[in-house]
Amino acid sequence: MAADISDRALVRAKARCAGQENIEFLRSDLISDPLPANFDLIDCSEVLYYLDDVAQLRAVGGKLRDALAPQGLLLLAHSFILKDDLRATGFDWEYPFGAAVIYQMFSELPGLTLERSLVTELYRIDLFRRTDDGDMAEGPNVQVVPLESDLEPEVARMVVWGERRRAVSTS
Repeated sequence: MAADISDRALVRAKARCAGQENIEFLRSDLISDPLPANFDLIDCSEVLYYLDDVAQLRAVGGKLRDALAPQGLLLLAHSFILKDDLRATGFDWEYPFGAAVIYQMFSELPGLTLERSLVTELYRIDLFRRTDDGDMAEGPNVQVVPLESDLEPEVARMVVWGERRRAVSTS
C-alpha cells in the first residue's frame, strides 16, 4: 500500500507503478485518518517533520506502531535540522524538529524496539520492531558512516556545518 496526503503524489506514484498489480494507493492524513492495521513493514520517510509539535509526533508514532503486525517493522528516514542541536550539522529548515528528536521520541515509545540505525552527519535511518512490552531486545546495530557523496548545490546551501560554525565562533 502506498499512502500519501497529496493527490498529486499518488497520481505520480500510480504512473510510475503502472502495470504493478500488487500495489494499492490510499490518500491518507497521518494526523486525522485512521491507519489500516497489520502491516509487516511501514516506511515513513521524510514526512514527520511536517507535524506541528512533539505531542503530535507522539500521537502519530502511536498510530504507526499500532498499525504494525506483531513483530512488524517501522522504517524511519529523516534529516537532521538545526533546531535539534544548534552545535551539530543540520539543515536550516523551519520545521519544529528533525531526525534527532524523531529518533528520541520513537525510542521512548512503548511497544517499539530499535533494531538498527544508519547515521550520517546529515541523515539517519532507523528500523524499529513492534514488540510486546516484556520482550527483551538485543542491543541495536548502530552504524555511523561518513557522508561519502557530494551534495547538489541547491541542497548544500541549506546545510549549516557544525565544525565550521565552531571554528568561526572560537576565532
